[in-house]
Amino acid sequence: MEPKVSAVVTAMTDAEKPFIADTLNSMTDDPYLGQILVCVEQNNSWIAPIVDQSNDKRIQILYLPMMIVSAARNRGVEVADFEWIAFCDGDDMWCPGKTRIQLAVGCQEKASFIGTDHYLADENGRIRACALACYIPMPSSWLVEKSILIAHPFNENVRQGQDGEWWIRTHPTVKKVRCPIKLIKYRVRPNSLSSLRPSKKRKALVVQAASIPILDKVIFGITYLLWYFFRKDEYRWRDKSWGKNPALNTT
Repeated sequence: MEPKVSAVVTAMTDAEKPFIADTLNSMTDDPYLGQILVCVEQNNSWIAPIVDQSNDKRIQILYLPMMIVSAARNRGVEVADFEWIAFCDGDDMWCPGKTRIQLAVGCQEKASFIGTDHYLADENGRIRACALACYIPMPSSWLVEKSILIAHPFNENVRQGQDGEWWIRTHPTVKKVRCPIKLIKYRVRPNSLSSLRPSKKRKALVVQAASIPILDKVIFGITYLLWYFFRKDEYRWRDKSWGKNPALNTT
């Protein structure tokens, strides 16, 4: 099976340290991954032992000056070896078969961008709920042709919502398709960079409530049914309302 994908993993702060091993472990069984680039701050002292322990020669550490996540993603794309790029934040996890399923969808739909749906997980990585993911996919689920990202890099002058800005800017030129399968475990944790956004606060409340015995099954069941009945093979958000409606500034 020939590798086709370079993964660009961002872990630019010490906050990712407790979770990055789970992130990398969730990728190592993926036969389509030929390269895993871990973007870290240039003075990072903890990533090397974690990578050495994984004993996976595909993992490479990319030391960078401190920069926003979109800039780190751009640097990872620039040095990636393979034709497809998969992003992942350093505290999220992939589900088995992620890139295989996405590549199949991309081939079938002749698309350069394939997003997937995701679970909400607690800080310990336990799945607690299903997310709707109907407007825009979270970057940890993106699979994009490298040529597209070279032609249309993230705007490094945008401080927040870089994925949304990219989404709108590339709408006329990049065919984006949705794979309505949950292939990401999005870790909801306090003190993350996005934890102050209204949508992330709602996710945190759902995950917190789902930590209560019995209520956990109720919440998972309700969110699964909502996801199941509202899932589609396309994303709803196509206009230029980014920033005007806070509810849409989210995945």
